[in-house]
Amino acid sequence: MRLLIGEYQTKLTEKNRLAIPKQFRDVLGKEIVVTKGYEQCLWVVSVKSFDAFLYDLNNGPFLAKSIRETVRFLVGSACQVRLDKQGRFVVPQHLLKYSDLKRDVVFIGLSRWLEIWDKNKWEERIKDIEKRTDMISSEVIRLIKDKRNEKIGGS
Repeated sequence: MRLLIGEYQTKLTEKNRLAIPKQFRDVLGKEIVVTKGYEQCLWVVSVKSFDAFLYDLNNGPFLAKSIRETVRFLVGSACQVRLDKQGRFVVPQHLLKYSDLKRDVVFIGLSRWLEIWDKNKWEERIKDIEKRTDMISSEVIRLIKDKRNEKIGGS
Protein backbone atom coordinates (compact mmCIF):
# COMPACT_ATOMS: atom_id res chain seq x y z
CA MET A 1 0.00 0.00 0.00
CA ARG A 2 1.35 3.41 -0.96
CA LEU A 3 1.03 6.04 1.72
CA LEU A 4 0.16 9.70 1.76
CA ILE A 5 3.01 11.15 3.81
CA GLY A 6 4.86 14.44 4.09
CA GLU A 7 4.21 18.17 4.12
CA TYR A 8 3.87 20.25 0.97
CA GLN A 9 3.18 23.96 0.61
CA THR A 10 1.26 25.50 -2.26
CA LYS A 11 -0.85 28.52 -3.13
CA LEU A 12 -4.59 28.93 -3.47
CA THR A 13 -5.25 30.64 -6.81
CA GLU A 14 -7.54 33.61 -7.35
CA LYS A 15 -10.09 31.16 -8.78
CA ASN A 16 -9.95 29.14 -5.54
CA ARG A 17 -8.07 26.25 -7.12
CA LEU A 18 -5.54 24.05 -5.38
CA ALA A 19 -3.11 21.67 -7.04
CA ILE A 20 -2.64 18.39 -5.21
CA PRO A 21 1.08 17.50 -5.09
CA LYS A 22 1.99 14.79 -7.61
CA GLN A 23 3.15 12.37 -4.91
CA PHE A 24 -0.36 12.49 -3.46
CA ARG A 25 -2.17 12.36 -6.82
CA ASP A 26 -0.38 9.12 -7.67
CA VAL A 27 -1.96 7.54 -4.58
CA LEU A 28 -5.38 9.23 -4.60
CA GLY A 29 -6.27 8.95 -8.27
CA LYS A 30 -8.14 11.44 -10.45
CA GLU A 31 -11.30 11.60 -8.35
CA ILE A 32 -11.19 12.58 -4.70
CA VAL A 33 -13.51 13.47 -1.87
CA VAL A 34 -12.95 16.74 -0.03
CA THR A 35 -14.76 17.42 3.23
CA LYS A 36 -14.54 19.27 6.52
CA GLY A 37 -11.91 17.94 8.89
CA TYR A 38 -11.51 18.60 12.56
CA GLU A 39 -9.70 21.69 13.91
CA GLN A 40 -10.76 23.77 10.89
CA CYS A 41 -8.78 21.90 8.24
CA LEU A 42 -10.08 20.05 5.18
CA TRP A 43 -9.74 16.32 4.62
CA VAL A 44 -8.99 14.72 1.26
CA VAL A 45 -9.41 11.00 0.63
CA SER A 46 -9.72 8.72 -2.36
CA VAL A 47 -13.23 7.79 -3.41
CA LYS A 48 -12.46 4.18 -2.43
CA SER A 49 -11.41 5.20 1.10
CA PHE A 50 -14.49 7.38 1.48
CA ASP A 51 -16.70 4.47 0.39
CA ALA A 52 -15.08 2.28 3.08
CA PHE A 53 -15.66 5.02 5.66
CA LEU A 54 -19.31 5.30 4.62
CA TYR A 55 -19.71 1.54 4.88
CA ASP A 56 -18.44 1.61 8.47
CA LEU A 57 -20.71 4.54 9.36
CA ASN A 58 -23.73 2.99 7.70
CA ASN A 59 -23.22 -0.22 9.66
CA GLY A 60 -23.20 1.64 12.96
CA PRO A 61 -26.30 2.20 15.07
CA PHE A 62 -28.04 5.01 13.18
CA LEU A 63 -30.00 5.93 16.30
CA ALA A 64 -26.75 6.93 18.03
CA LYS A 65 -26.55 10.71 18.12
CA SER A 66 -22.75 10.69 17.73
CA ILE A 67 -23.01 8.76 14.46
CA ARG A 68 -25.71 11.06 13.09
CA GLU A 69 -23.68 14.12 13.99
CA THR A 70 -20.50 12.68 12.48
CA VAL A 71 -22.38 11.91 9.26
CA ARG A 72 -23.79 15.44 9.19
CA PHE A 73 -20.39 17.01 9.75
CA LEU A 74 -18.20 14.87 7.49
CA VAL A 75 -20.57 13.47 4.88
CA GLY A 76 -22.96 16.40 4.67
CA SER A 77 -20.14 18.74 3.70
CA ALA A 78 -18.30 16.31 1.39
CA CYS A 79 -17.77 16.93 -2.31
CA GLN A 80 -16.56 14.43 -4.88
CA VAL A 81 -14.32 16.25 -7.35
CA ARG A 82 -12.35 15.34 -10.45
CA LEU A 83 -8.83 16.72 -10.75
CA ASP A 84 -7.89 18.51 -13.97
CA LYS A 85 -4.78 17.61 -15.99
CA GLN A 86 -2.58 19.66 -13.64
CA GLY A 87 -4.04 17.91 -10.59
CA ARG A 88 -6.10 20.94 -9.57
CA PHE A 89 -9.60 21.28 -8.19
CA VAL A 90 -11.80 24.19 -7.19
CA VAL A 91 -12.32 24.34 -3.43
CA PRO A 92 -16.09 24.62 -2.86
CA GLN A 93 -17.18 27.88 -1.25
CA HIS A 94 -18.60 26.26 1.92
CA LEU A 95 -15.28 24.48 2.53
CA LEU A 96 -13.29 27.66 1.92
CA LYS A 97 -15.43 29.44 4.47
CA TYR A 98 -15.09 26.64 7.04
CA SER A 99 -11.30 26.26 6.68
CA ASP A 100 -10.58 29.97 6.25
CA LEU A 101 -7.93 29.15 3.64
CA LYS A 102 -5.88 32.14 2.56
CA ARG A 103 -3.29 32.24 -0.22
CA ASP A 104 -0.62 30.07 1.46
CA VAL A 105 -1.78 26.51 2.00
CA VAL A 106 -0.19 23.36 3.42
CA PHE A 107 -0.99 19.74 2.51
CA ILE A 108 -0.22 17.23 5.26
CA GLY A 109 -0.12 13.53 4.36
CA LEU A 110 -1.42 11.35 7.19
CA SER A 111 -0.96 7.88 5.65
CA ARG A 112 -4.51 7.28 4.37
CA TRP A 113 -5.79 10.83 4.02
CA LEU A 114 -4.62 14.40 3.54
CA GLU A 115 -5.29 17.48 5.55
CA ILE A 116 -5.36 20.91 3.93
CA TRP A 117 -4.54 23.82 6.23
CA ASP A 118 -4.16 27.54 5.96
CA LYS A 119 -0.40 27.90 6.44
CA ASN A 120 -0.65 30.22 9.47
CA LYS A 121 -3.20 27.97 11.19
CA TRP A 122 -0.99 24.93 10.52
CA GLU A 123 2.08 26.61 11.99
CA GLU A 124 0.12 27.47 15.16
CA ARG A 125 -1.28 23.95 15.37
CA ILE A 126 2.02 22.14 14.92
CA LYS A 127 3.73 24.39 17.51
CA ASP A 128 1.03 23.44 19.99
CA ILE A 129 1.45 19.74 19.16
CA GLU A 130 5.24 19.97 19.50
CA LYS A 131 4.87 21.44 23.01
CA ARG A 132 2.72 18.48 24.06
CA THR A 133 4.50 15.53 22.41
CA ASP A 134 5.24 13.73 25.70
CA MET A 135 1.64 13.94 26.86
CA ILE A 136 0.30 12.97 23.42
CA SER A 137 2.68 9.99 23.20
CA SER A 138 1.56 8.72 26.59
CA GLU A 139 -2.08 8.91 25.53
CA VAL A 140 -1.36 7.07 22.26
CA ILE A 141 0.46 4.30 24.14
CA ARG A 142 -2.51 3.96 26.51
CA LEU A 143 -4.96 3.76 23.60
CA ILE A 144 -2.86 1.10 21.84
CA LYS A 145 -2.64 -0.96 25.04
CA ASP A 146 -6.40 -0.64 25.57
CA LYS A 147 -7.03 -1.83 22.01
CA ARG A 148 -4.69 -4.81 22.44
CA ASN A 149 -6.35 -5.73 25.74
CA GLU A 150 -9.75 -5.43 24.09
CA LYS A 151 -8.67 -7.85 21.33
CA ILE A 152 -7.24 -10.31 23.86
CA GLY A 153 -10.26 -10.11 26.14
CA GLY A 154 -12.75 -10.19 23.27
CA SER A 155 -11.30 -13.27 21.55
